[in-house]
Amino acid sequence: MTTIRQNIIDYLETLLATIPGISVYPWRVYATGAYDMPCIVVKDENENISEDDYSYTEERVLEISIDINTTGTDCLDKAREFAGIVYQYLGSDMTAGGNCVNIQYVNNELELIHGEELIASMSMTFNFTYNIKKFNEDVVSYA
Repeated sequence: MTTIRQNIIDYLETLLATIPGISVYPWRVYATGAYDMPCIVVKDENENISEDDYSYTEERVLEISIDINTTGTDCLDKAREFAGIVYQYLGSDMTAGGNCVNIQYVNNELELIHGEELIASMSMTFNFTYNIKKFNEDVVSYA
């Protein structure tokens, strides 16, 4: 039995894997090397839960960071280009395949890392809002 949270993550990884010229990875326990780039890393970082004492549902807001990593002399341009594509892809289905009520773009951070190779890392944060019946995480409720 998968949860709505896992369904959203799976949906994102599958959707973003259709972007030409970039690899997609789930959470990683090791650093991304230049040999992996360009790449996207999908990270579910936080989840807030609110509930009404008189209701049988919970509203959950899942915060997911989509990190885009590129390298080379034009790495900033490539990171910005991929960020635009990610934004468009997520906007094409605001329910993440029927798994959530809404997707909200929260912010982004762009970092330039100087080392053996120049690396641009852009982290885009999105909130995915969904509802579940209390104590039944695999059931979406829009009541």
